[in-house]
Amino acid sequence: MNTTHVIMTPEEILTRWRLLRGWEPLCSGHISVTAHNSALDSLLIEHIRAWYTKALATYPLEQLPLMEFAAQTSLDSFRTDQSATLTLPPGCLRPASVALSTWHRPANIQAADSEAAQLQLNPYTAASDSHPVAIRLSQSALSLHPAAPGSAVVSLLGVPAPENNRFVLSPFLIADMAHNEFIESLNNTI
Repeated sequence: MNTTHVIMTPEEILTRWRLLRGWEPLCSGHISVTAHNSALDSLLIEHIRAWYTKALATYPLEQLPLMEFAAQTSLDSFRTDQSATLTLPPGCLRPASVALSTWHRPANIQAADSEAAQLQLNPYTAASDSHPVAIRLSQSALSLHPAAPGSAVVSLLGVPAPENNRFVLSPFLIADMAHNEFIESLNNTI
C-alpha cells in the first residue's frame, strides 16, 4: 500500500493541471489574469475537485495516498464474542488496514458480506491474533476480530477524505492528472 504522497494547495494543483494541458506557458514571463481566466480557473478547480473526490472513492487502494489515523481513534466497545468496534475518524474516507497491539500482523478491511466476515460466526473458523480480521460495518465503523480488553489501535491506514484547501496525491494520481480530459467533458456540456 502506498503511504508516499504529495500535498498540494488548490493553486498548486491548478497550475500543474494547466501546465499538463499546455494552458500554462513554460517560461516565467508575466501573465495577466483576466475575468476569462478566472472563470476558466473556477471551472477547472471544480472539475479537479470532482475528479479527485471520485478517485478517492473509487480507485483501487494501491493507487491512492494512505495516511495513518491511529492517533485519532480508539476502540469503542468490546463484545463477548472477542471482537470490538472501532469508529473511524472523520478524516478517514476509506480504511485500508488496521492493526491492534495484540495482533501479530495488520488486517486488511473486508466487506460485511465477505466470506471472512461469515467465518467469524463460528468459533472454530474465527480470527486469531496471527490471522486477524477487520470488517467494514458501515461508512464510519469497523468490527475487529479478535479484540480483548487492553488492546489498542497501533495502526489505521486509510485514504484521507477530500478537503477544500488541500489535495493529498499519490504518485499514481499525479500521473493520472495528465490523462484526465477536461476540454472533452466541457465540450460535451456546451
